[in-house]
Amino acid sequence: MDLPDLLKLSAQRHGDPQVSLRLVHQRQQADTTDEERSQLLWVEGLALHELGDTATAVDAFRRAAAIATEASAPDPAARANANLAISLQLLGRQDEARKALAEAQGVAPDSCQGLVHYLSATFEQRIGNLDRALELYRRAETLLMRDGDRASVAGLHLNRGVLHSYRNDEVLASREYAAAEA
Repeated sequence: MDLPDLLKLSAQRHGDPQVSLRLVHQRQQADTTDEERSQLLWVEGLALHELGDTATAVDAFRRAAAIATEASAPDPAARANANLAISLQLLGRQDEARKALAEAQGVAPDSCQGLVHYLSATFEQRIGNLDRALELYRRAETLLMRDGDRASVAGLHLNRGVLHSYRNDEVLASREYAAAEA
């Protein structure tokens, strides 16, 4: 399974995370390279997070990052660490989340800078750093659109709409929500 297929599978986890998880487990039975194993663990973590099994998602993301780092594969290492940060944040482990984000930012190649900025913005928004979140969302949007990552762009618009709602700017919030649905 190549990266574009894994990215499609990662996006599909929003609609049916059980199916994504089953497909990942099937693929994990085949011979895979270390980089592929790390990517599969990343998608497994995404599906588990979506299912609300955050602690198990953290384990999958940690294993994915470790394997990717050992295999000198910066893209899957950055993706795994960035998503690890979001799961850790959900568990209230802010310091660990910051460390995982810093790791992701430190190794992220151009191929996943958009995702790392997007998840960094999400982190900042959740801790109330709304100006910093907006700045990161702007950077992320350009890169995600360049990369054709429509699922992340939609999520970005949704999150940014929530941010504008926090600021009582319903006009901008409505625009973002409409963009998320487009």
